[in-house]
Amino acid sequence: MLRKKSGLLSRSPGFGILCVTLWLALAAPVQISAQETQVLKTPSAFTETDPTSWRDMLSVESTRWRLTEEEYARYLELMKGPRGSFSVPTITPIEVLGIHAETSAERERYATLWVEMIKADTARVLAFQNTVHAVWSKKYPEEPLINRARINSLRAASHSKFGPLKLDHEPALMSMTGRTLFFTRPDCPRCDDELDTALRLVDDGTIAGLDIYLTGVPQGEDEFIQKWARQRRLPIERLADRSITLNYDIGVSATVARQIGRMPAVPMAVQRRGEAYEWVALGRL
Repeated sequence: MLRKKSGLLSRSPGFGILCVTLWLALAAPVQISAQETQVLKTPSAFTETDPTSWRDMLSVESTRWRLTEEEYARYLELMKGPRGSFSVPTITPIEVLGIHAETSAERERYATLWVEMIKADTARVLAFQNTVHAVWSKKYPEEPLINRARINSLRAASHSKFGPLKLDHEPALMSMTGRTLFFTRPDCPRCDDELDTALRLVDDGTIAGLDIYLTGVPQGEDEFIQKWARQRRLPIERLADRSITLNYDIGVSATVARQIGRMPAVPMAVQRRGEAYEWVALGRL
């Protein structure tokens, strides 16, 4: 997928996520890359040598994640092994258990639980953000929530590498700086058209790299993604040199959309510039 900080499945500050890079071949396996991680440690206050505190911790944490105590204990054990090094420390118990599910039924159960929790959290975040906008408009009707002119003034004064923000709501033009995140889903003709445009922009060097995120595809469906990639004739050499990457969209589109002030949607192209994201229009190039 990519690197967790600079490209692919990348998390912005405070946002950790599992990334997957697809090396396309007829039956090529998906490789999971890792960035600087640390093995999750059981809190010192809850040790297995203290049965009471250990059981209390399992009860509290398993309930929080809607898991059984046995499942949460298995998650902790898995994080002591390679999974703790492969993944970011903030990977959730549900993701860990889903990745290591032993049957398709288990995998589907964890995927369903994950989707339900992400959906509920997205609704809460959007509800709060909408209220923030409403309160701001009521208290400060003459002031924009984001003072782009003020930001540009400060950036100019500090010689910021990010450059000025656009003063309207039009998408920005692509540039060679940063990678482009493209959100799509299977069986979406408009998405496929936009993807063709994005691939041409990679070929002609207009954009430095393309990180494709597939929404609506549960983790673990590697064969499905491989088939999808072959059908769209994604260039193997581009996947091999990581100028194009394939990733599961595990809440990435919702997080990025919030940062750029848009609702999650597909197709959607966003350019990453440092730690900032900017909506871009592929068709304008």
